[in-house]
Amino acid sequence: MSTSRPFGEWLPWREVDRLLALGKSLKAPIPSFVPSVPTTPAQLLQLIVRIASDRLLGRRLTVRAGGTDVSFTPVEIDSDFRTLGLATGQISTLRIVANHVRWERTTLHQVEITCSNVRLRSLPAPYLVAGLVTLRVTVTSTEVHHWVKQVAPDIDVEITSDSKIRARWARMPMLGHIELKATAGEAVIYLDPVGVHLWQRSLPVAHRIKPFAISVPDLPHGFQLTGIETGPEELILHGVTDRARERLSMVPLTDILSMIVKLVDQFT
Repeated sequence: MSTSRPFGEWLPWREVDRLLALGKSLKAPIPSFVPSVPTTPAQLLQLIVRIASDRLLGRRLTVRAGGTDVSFTPVEIDSDFRTLGLATGQISTLRIVANHVRWERTTLHQVEITCSNVRLRSLPAPYLVAGLVTLRVTVTSTEVHHWVKQVAPDIDVEITSDSKIRARWARMPMLGHIELKATAGEAVIYLDPVGVHLWQRSLPVAHRIKPFAISVPDLPHGFQLTGIETGPEELILHGVTDRARERLSMVPLTDILSMIVKLVDQFT
């Protein structure tokens, strides 16, 4: 290996050479302020993002994470690259959106990860460091129904097209329904009764009914739920992590490089 190569001994050059070859065939041209051969980790990261967007969007991918196969379809990869930022190793945001995320028995309609205040640390090796990582998870009404069934088999829960959560007694669904409001706990979703409708009448007894909790799928280590909102036939979970508590906030650039090249090679 030549010692004159940029980045010294930091990166696996077999993957780097493969990445540079792929960069020459990008559908969209690389901006003029970025050299055709990256000479800094920040420029290399930009090339990785552009190739991932060019080759992987809309593809069904499977990666191994924490001993489990995770399947997903990336639909958006956005980043804020600017000339000054590249020079200082800083990217304001890095955003990834994937649809139909599935592992084991869990299916999520959409997962959106946004890394803010992203910087590249060069020593002792290139690391991608995020000051804040936020997570937005969209779950369909059908999946929420399955979650509730695990703790309350006699209850049918649906989220309507007008974004309301309703629970019915499975044995007599025509009897009426209880309207619920979802709130976030540390690792659970609380469903609080806010209205009771029986025999086509509204009864002022919701405050007498105890809320119940349902477990959510294991989120990446360190993420905490911060809020919940409802949409048309879906539930939207919001989570956050800080740099001190989350391993996802420090990712070796070599790991990103190797993973992207491996995925891209499946479709090349």
